[in-house]
Formats: sequence, C-alpha cells, structure tokens
Amino acid sequence: MQDQLRRAGIRLELLSLESATLFDRVAKAQFDLYYLISIGANQSTDIFQFVYHSRYQNPEFNDAIARLRAASDPSEARPLFATLSSVLAHRDYCPDPQVDRLVQQAESVDPAVNPAAKKQLYLQISNLLTDRGGQNRMRYCDPQVDAWIVEAERENDRDAKKRLYSQIQKTVAEELPQIYLWYPANVLVARARVGNIQIEPSGSWYFLTKLTLEER
Repeated sequence: MQDQLRRAGIRLELLSLESATLFDRVAKAQFDLYYLISIGANQSTDIFQFVYHSRYQNPEFNDAIARLRAASDPSEARPLFATLSSVLAHRDYCPDPQVDRLVQQAESVDPAVNPAAKKQLYLQISNLLTDRGGQNRMRYCDPQVDAWIVEAERENDRDAKKRLYSQIQKTVAEELPQIYLWYPANVLVARARVGNIQIEPSGSWYFLTKLTLEER
C-alpha cells in the first residue's frame, strides 16, 4: 500500500504500535488511516449497525452521562445538565431529528422543578447516540444509513429486511468509509474421523461446536 500510494504522489508514514496504544489512538480519532484485521463478522447482518451506524464519540459527553446515571441527588445532576446542554449545543453528532427533538425537550425542563424528567431525557438522548456503532471507529455518518439500520432491525418481513440491508450494503460500498483489502483463503487439515466440517466464509471458528468425531 505504501508503494502504491507513493506512485500516486501520496507519502504514507507507517507506525507499528502495540495493541493498547493502537486502540487508544483509534478510539480518540488520532489517525489518518489505520489497518486492522476482523475475523468472523460478515456472517451476521448485525455487523451493519456495529460498524456503520453513527456513534457520538465525545469523551466529555460520555463522562457526563456516566456521572448522571450514578447521580441520586438533584444537586449532583444540575452541573451535569449544564455540561450536557453545552456539549449538545454544538450539534456535532450525526444529524438525527429525534435527538434534536429530545434536546429541545430537555432544554425546556426546569431542573429545579423536575430533575428526574430532565435526567431521563438526557439518558434517552445518550441511548440514541451511543447504543449502536460500537466499532464505527472511522466516525462514519450517514443519517439515511442510520435510518435503514434501525428500520431493518424492527422489520419482521424477511424480504423487506433483505431489501433494506441491500440498500445499506450498496451505499457503504459506494461511500467507502472503510476498504476491505482481502479475505483469507481458509484451509483446514483434519483426520478422516472428524466430520461435519463446514468452514464459514467469514473465517470464524463457530463451526467447531458442530464437529463430529467417529470412534476409532
């Protein structure tokens, strides 16, 4: 990749980091490009929400929400309300009309009159912003993809669900928030008495629980 990009006039500096440092930097968006290996992901449509649904990755917001969940005294919650209001005022999360509506509702609630209601609204906002996209490290944001993912999760009709996931797959293939470089050629060597070997295209090892073993 470094040589290929060099030919296009792009200089790529390679950094080899130990795992903890790598994931810490990736979590904090301290990168221009990163490379990771994923094993056993593409056999489930849940990978779409895990990787491509937007996720609000704001440390100040996350810290305030964590402290708000633990707060039992209204006096502890008031400064947290102010922090959350200030952070969300920037609207730097992926556009979401439902979140915007809840933010307006939270702003209209007087914390001195009904702190419990204000707290509940901020927790609902947090759920919408952070429940999905656990591995959206590239900060991909497409409101339409977000809506399709949620709709597909709720859809019970198999054909309708398939159409939604096809739309998601086509969109991320065009927008390329990440590039899949290669898939491994899985090779398994086993004795003849080992049966029911069904290697999954994803490279996962889930098939091991279904293996059979003939007696000698």
